[in-house]
Amino acid sequence: LAFQGNFADAGAFNGFRIVDISDPTSPAQVTFFPCNGSQGDISVWGDLLFSSVHTPQSDPSCTSTNVANAAVPGAWEGVRIFDVSDPAAPRHLTSVRTDCGSHTHTLVPAGRGSLFVYVSSYALTTTSVGPHCEQFHGKISVIHVPRGIPANATVVAEPAVSVPDFESDRVEIVSPLLQDTNGCHDITVLTPLKLAAAACLSVGQLWDISDPTSPVPIRTFVTPQVRAWHSAAFTWDGERVAFGDEAGGGGLPRCRAEDFPETGAVWVYDVASGAELGAYKLPRFLTTTCTMHNFN
Repeated sequence: LAFQGNFADAGAFNGFRIVDISDPTSPAQVTFFPCNGSQGDISVWGDLLFSSVHTPQSDPSCTSTNVANAAVPGAWEGVRIFDVSDPAAPRHLTSVRTDCGSHTHTLVPAGRGSLFVYVSSYALTTTSVGPHCEQFHGKISVIHVPRGIPANATVVAEPAVSVPDFESDRVEIVSPLLQDTNGCHDITVLTPLKLAAAACLSVGQLWDISDPTSPVPIRTFVTPQVRAWHSAAFTWDGERVAFGDEAGGGGLPRCRAEDFPETGAVWVYDVASGAELGAYKLPRFLTTTCTMHNFN
């Protein structure tokens, strides 16, 4: 979900919805814009909406179809950009290819009305590998979006991410398609302090983003109980940072009685010292799919 004024935008595998929430007790869908390509992570900035595509597509358009794998000639993955100045009639402006696609993305506003987009991606499955995606990806893509001409958005940097390789068996899903990889799953920025918290599958990191095109790691968080570093969030004062554990790969039950109190929990750290402050998990016992998956 992304929020802008009186509207909420909801991403999905097959497009996005714009919902009028001016009366929060009675939300009303304004439009559904069909556009194939999972996972559909979504952000909004002014009149622009961004959507991540992390499944190889036949082409960059919204009428694309899924293809078998990233090695298919012409296969496309990346970030699509839309004009939503008229919420009832969004327009597809452009699509930006990024290596290994875009599992998630993060907006990083810059000066003079421009914007950077951090793209998190990796090759956790054998079908991810292709001409634009190596197994050990080890980087993020940085897209620059000129405010006046967003259709000219382009990748301007691909900074390396120095993290240990992620062992695919940590998610405990048995599949011949899974493989070891490295890269980041999701990044959260705290722009006033020029900090980013990166959940990079195998570890969590804190970055100095004074230069948005060249983030500098300043701290690495390592907690052996975390199976997959999935999401991150800062407290508003920037004194604490929380990371979520996607134990079970987001597809297995990890809220069983035997999983408490740590498996699939949220872990909290002190930003200044890096000290681990503790873990929290919703006190809710389930035997169906469950983990502290995603949060703000």
